[in-house]
Amino acid sequence: MAALYHQTYCSQSAGTKSSAAACKLQSTSDAGLKVTGVLGIWWQATSLVIAVVPVWLTQLGARLPASTTSHVLLGGLVASRFGLWLFDLSVSQMLQEWVPAEDIGRLTTAVI
Repeated sequence: MAALYHQTYCSQSAGTKSSAAACKLQSTSDAGLKVTGVLGIWWQATSLVIAVVPVWLTQLGARLPASTTSHVLLGGLVASRFGLWLFDLSVSQMLQEWVPAEDIGRLTTAVI
């Protein structure tokens, strides 16, 4: 039942960063931070593959309308951002919860 609620809630509010945050909160309570981060990365990768398929088909000789190719490409890129936001929110929360305060500077600072 919780998975059905999660799926319905996330699909109704997809598209903005605030909805990604709300979806992450619901998903985190059901599955945990690690699973939520993995789901975010898979969402992003799947969306990007779907976005590129029409371009590949056009390169292989398929005759697709240019508007269809561009709409699918842009739609896939927009959808992939949702997965990126889910992943980013999960990683940020993991850093805040699991890394001690005295070590956070060493972990998040780039040393050149």
